[in-house]
Amino acid sequence: MEKIERMRCRRCGKIVDEYDLTKRKWYCRTCDRYYARHELDELASPRPLGEEHQRQKEAPGHTVFVEVRFLKDTPIIMGVDMKQYGPFKKGDVAALPKENASMLIKIGDAERRYAPPKKPTLKELMKGEVLNGYIEAVRVKPLGAEVKLKGEDTARLADLFLDLLTNAGVSLPARFKSEFEEAMDIYKSYEENVPLIEEAAHRIIKRETGEEYPGAVMERIRKAREKAEKLIKKIREERGGHV
Repeated sequence: MEKIERMRCRRCGKIVDEYDLTKRKWYCRTCDRYYARHELDELASPRPLGEEHQRQKEAPGHTVFVEVRFLKDTPIIMGVDMKQYGPFKKGDVAALPKENASMLIKIGDAERRYAPPKKPTLKELMKGEVLNGYIEAVRVKPLGAEVKLKGEDTARLADLFLDLLTNAGVSLPARFKSEFEEAMDIYKSYEENVPLIEEAAHRIIKRETGEEYPGAVMERIRKAREKAEKLIKKIREERGGHV
């Protein structure tokens, strides 16, 4: 079975996205039946899940479908297009005429199906892992040691590190997370950590590209960051500590 474009089963109203390349037919798990393409309703594609289908320009007699997730077991529904849909179990996802979908959502029997959460980027993953490492390092710090680096500053340092590598043309900079963590010192302030992170980035750039990172460019980046940080600080003060 191959999962490709999405269709709607006319018999049960549920999403059908499995296509049997051997039989050249679509398979509906709910009905346990194979259907030819003309026996199914094609859903709007590649419109993302949850987007307002009613924005489509409706032709006379054309039914617009909305995808919903059922919050409770629901018996067979008679659609405004005079077709039967269901029955449905809690958690089922189906595409229904928008009028029927709106009513089910209104009475609390279903909810609109939204697009799944966006997968985090490699940069976001690295920043999250760095923060987790920071939290663990603080937890096991030697007795009496003073941690000067703040948790939120680890993300700022990670941004600086990744930006330096990216601007120098180093591919997949997040793969150097271990070298970043080795350079970062939680017992020093953010300002004291900046040159340490820049030095680590400089070593990687030289190793990966064979070129020295232009000091002038690094200085411009530092000044731009300082300017942005001052602006953020000013905004926070004006809003009482909230951005």
